[in-house]
Amino acid sequence: MTFQETAKIMAVFKAAYPRYYANIDVEEARRVTTLWASMLADYSYETVSNAAKALIVSSKFPPTIAEVIEKIQLLTKEPELTEGEAWSMVRKAIRNGIYGYKEEYRKLPDKVKTAIGNPLMIHEWAKVSADELDTVVASNFMRNFRSQTKSKQEYESLPQSVKKFVEEISAKMPKLEEVNERNK
Repeated sequence: MTFQETAKIMAVFKAAYPRYYANIDVEEARRVTTLWASMLADYSYETVSNAAKALIVSSKFPPTIAEVIEKIQLLTKEPELTEGEAWSMVRKAIRNGIYGYKEEYRKLPDKVKTAIGNPLMIHEWAKVSADELDTVVASNFMRNFRSQTKSKQEYESLPQSVKKFVEEISAKMPKLEEVNERNK
């Protein structure tokens, strides 16, 4: 989104929330618009405009950049798998977990596989009592899944320039396998 398009969005906010923007001078308005333009540069005007409209009808106060990005993600991303749905898939995989754990693991979505860790966990969980499975194991899995989902959402909300910076830094860091090899 360009500076001019961002200025249009800010004008809509000013019209929707006149008291909030009443005492802002031209220079401050330019600085605010510049910041918003840089933070929303990865999104199209249409996408930001729709998110802004959705926020205006649901909030008595002007939104923050974070709220706009959150609303954009809500409007544009496919619905996320809930932790309950993910656990239900894992629970189903566990039913065949003694002998078919590798195949069951392969059938799961990547996001669920990441929360599990490795196929052997399905095999191990298949040996656990039903009570422990539905309390301790379920709780631990759901907490891990929730944490992983939150991390992914936070990363996805970062501007492209920040993601690129993170990737460059990550590329310079040694991989876990390399560290393990050095420590042998």
